[in-house]
Amino acid sequence: MKVGYAMIRNPTDPLEDQISSLKEYGCEMIYKELIYDKGSGRIALRDLLEGLTENSTVVIERLSTISATMEAPLGFLDVLIDKKCSLLITSSEKNYSWENLNQLKLIWNDLLKFREKSKSRRTLYGLSKRKKKNT
Repeated sequence: MKVGYAMIRNPTDPLEDQISSLKEYGCEMIYKELIYDKGSGRIALRDLLEGLTENSTVVIERLSTISATMEAPLGFLDVLIDKKCSLLITSSEKNYSWENLNQLKLIWNDLLKFREKSKSRRTLYGLSKRKKKNT
């Protein structure tokens, strides 16, 4: 069974475009989420994950669709792996079987580590820059 998830963060974004795309990819069920502020819960996403059956395929437009934070996709991928579900990302035409989701998870972890290192470098650079100005 193919299950889609569509989400928008801005009321002016076209949710219907995502829904049409998910239907074109054969989604039998589509969960919709309208998230206009950071405090919004991901109720539809939680419902999707709880209702998944083994060997289903989750279809999303891009990985950022399910991420409230950079760490969020890791929990999402864990659920898919546990339930032996595959993931189809329509924007890149990538289809990951549940066996390959660990590879995607490792890539995402590497991205998080790189992001943290970059933040640290910017902070160090910012500190050294301030010291030079003050002297």
